[in-house]
Amino acid sequence: MRGIGDGGGAVRPTYAALSDWLGQIKPDVLDLRRREAELLFRRIGITFAVYGDPEAQERLIPFDVIPRILSAAEWETLRRGRRNVVVGNVVAVGSDGILARAGERLMVLLGVNDLVVVDTADAILIAQRSRSQEIRRVIDELERRHLTRYL
Repeated sequence: MRGIGDGGGAVRPTYAALSDWLGQIKPDVLDLRRREAELLFRRIGITFAVYGDPEAQERLIPFDVIPRILSAAEWETLRRGRRNVVVGNVVAVGSDGILARAGERLMVLLGVNDLVVVDTADAILIAQRSRSQEIRRVIDELERRHLTRYL
C-alpha cells in the first residue's frame, strides 16, 4: 500500500480508504474473517491436491482476506487485455503487449509494443502479435530451404 522511494513511504491514493479501514479494525477480527473464509472454501470445494506429494491432502486455493485494489489505469490496462508475458531473462521497459521468452542471454525490449519474441539456442523469432498465427508460413519456408533442424 505504501510507495517505495517516495520519501516518506506514504500510502498510495488508491489504497487510502483501505488503509484507513485497516487502521480501525482489530487484528483478531481479520483473523476471524480469514478462518470463516477458509471454512467456507473447504465446504464448497475451493481446494486442490498436489499429486505425488506424500501428504497429498486437499489444500485451499491461496487467497488474501485483504483485497488487492486496482487503480482506474490498472483496470483499463486489464480491460484492453494489454500486458507483458515474459519468461526468462527479459527486461521490458516502456513496452506493452509483449510475449517474450529468453534463452541464456539477457533480452531487453525498449519501447516496443505488440511483439512476440522467442530466443532459443539456435534461432530468434520476432513477430508482430497480430501476425503470430502465420507461423505456418515460416515453417513452410524453413522446409523449402531445407532448414528443418530449426523446427
